[in-house]
Formats: sequence, C-alpha cells, structure tokens
Amino acid sequence: MYNTIREKPFSIQIIDTNLNLMAEIPFEGHSYIPAHAYIDKHGFLNMAINNYKIGDTSYSYVIQKFEIHGL
Repeated sequence: MYNTIREKPFSIQIIDTNLNLMAEIPFEGHSYIPAHAYIDKHGFLNMAINNYKIGDTSYSYVIQKFEIHGL
C-alpha cells in the first residue's frame, strides 16, 4: 500500500494529434511529484521530492529532456 501519491510510480505519455501513444516514460516512486510537473520551451520540468517542503513559497524544478526515437 502507498501512503501518498508521491510514493507511487507514475509515467508520462507522449501522444500524437490522433491520440495514438507515441512513447511512455516511467518514473519510480519517491523521486518526483507528478502533480508538480510542467512542459515548457526548456523541456519537462519535474519537481524532485527533496525540493518540496509543505509551506514553502518557492520551489525548484529539475529540467528533463528526452530523446524519443521514431518521432
């Protein structure tokens, strides 16, 4: 059993305009907070658990870039 969502593994899915699954990128639990993930021009911004403290007013993110073959 998991106590919080932060403990669960999760994945992001890359889909095309016809909603076909192009790629799926898995993440282990206890590493990132999926509710605090964004995509911008720099890449995929994901908040690491060690960067998050309840009550903080500012946060830091990890910028991740993925190379997806066949796109």
